[in-house]
Amino acid sequence: MRKTWLGIMALSAIGMLALGCSSPSTPTDPAANVEEPIDGSEIEVKASVHVSQESAAPGDRITISATVGAVRAEDLRFSWVNMTGRGKLIGETQGSVNGPFSIDWKAPSSLEEGTLNVEALHLVVTAISRVISVDEEGSRSSFDVSTWSEMIPIEISEEE
Repeated sequence: MRKTWLGIMALSAIGMLALGCSSPSTPTDPAANVEEPIDGSEIEVKASVHVSQESAAPGDRITISATVGAVRAEDLRFSWVNMTGRGKLIGETQGSVNGPFSIDWKAPSSLEEGTLNVEALHLVVTAISRVISVDEEGSRSSFDVSTWSEMIPIEISEEE
C-alpha cells in the first residue's frame, strides 16, 4: 500500500511538472516587452494665413499673420521670404514660435510704369520632432521634419 501511495504521488508530481511547463507563463524574452518604434510619419504641419488687405497703394503697410494648427513637434520654425523684393518686410523674418506669428510688409513708395506690380511673399513653416524608437537592439533617436509653405501675392497699384 505504501508503494502504491508513493507511486501515485510520484505520478502526480510528474503530471504537475508537465502541466506547469506547458502552461502559459510570463515571457522571459526581453524583446517581448519592447514598444513598437514610433511612426514619425504622423507629423503634419498645416497653417492658415490672414492678410489684412490683398492689394496696396504705394507706401501702404499690410499685416500678415499665420497660425499653425495643433502639431506634434518640439520646435516650430517660420521663415518669411520676400520673393520679388518690391516692398520691404518689417519685423522678424524667421524664428521659432509657440503660437500665432505675424509680420508687416510695406509697399514701395513709388511704382515703375508699365510693369506688373505684384509682390510675392513666401511663408515656410517647419515642424521638428524628436522620435525615440526602442527595439531588441536598444534605443535610437531621430528627427522628423515636416514643412508647409504658401505663396502670398499682394497687388500694388496706384491710388485712384
